[in-house]
Order: sequence, then C-alpha cells, then structure tokens
Amino acid sequence: MSVYNTRLRTSRVTDTYLTELQGILQLSTKAAVARLAIAMSIQDKESPYADMKLVTHDTTGFEFQRSTLTGKYDTLIKNLIIFHLGEEVSEEKYYPELLGLHLERGTRTLYNEVKYQGGKDKFLRYLFLK
Repeated sequence: MSVYNTRLRTSRVTDTYLTELQGILQLSTKAAVARLAIAMSIQDKESPYADMKLVTHDTTGFEFQRSTLTGKYDTLIKNLIIFHLGEEVSEEKYYPELLGLHLERGTRTLYNEVKYQGGKDKFLRYLFLK
C-alpha cells in the first residue's frame, strides 16, 4: 500500500495573499479561499505548467492538510484537474504538485481580480454576472 503526501505548503507570497483575501472576502478559513482560488485557476485554459514563475521552491508559507483543503470534494477536484490537463494524473502528481500549482496561480488570479473589482461586493457581483 502506498502512502501519499498529505501536506501541501504554499509560497510565502501565496500565504500573504490568502490571509489578505480571507479578510477581504470574510471567509472563515484559508482553505475556503484556497478552494475558490483553485476553481479560478482551473477556469484558465492554460496549463498551470505554462507559467514557470509558479514552479517555486519557496515552501515557507501556509501548510494545508489534504483533508482540510479538498475534503469530501477531493475526487471532484482531482477529476476537474485531470479534465483541465487532458491526461491521466497519478496521485503523486495530483497532490501536492498539480493542486499546488493551481493554488499558486489561482491565488494570484483571485487576488488581482478582487483588487481590480474594488473589494468583496463588487467582486461577488462580477462573479455572478460573469
């Protein structure tokens, strides 16, 4: 039986963005913000590998347990990532590698979008009208 990695560490920049977004969006946990960020990244047509700035060796940020980050939606999130990538993905590649890349990219996208829209209310309005 294989034992898979159950921890994912973000970069320091992503941790800072997650903390700020948690306050702006008034979400109860960083994991809630992270799931929103991952969803935003999956909407991007480009592979998360396309932006090599995301491939970072900085793991000095926040540590997520897999069960906290994906919870009961783990299979759904993994299948969305497989569909997005267009190929089968091993457990080792999915978590923490691919999910981590989507989290890094999605957090930056979410942060920039919330800032561009001018805060929580305008951002939520933008999401619903998109």
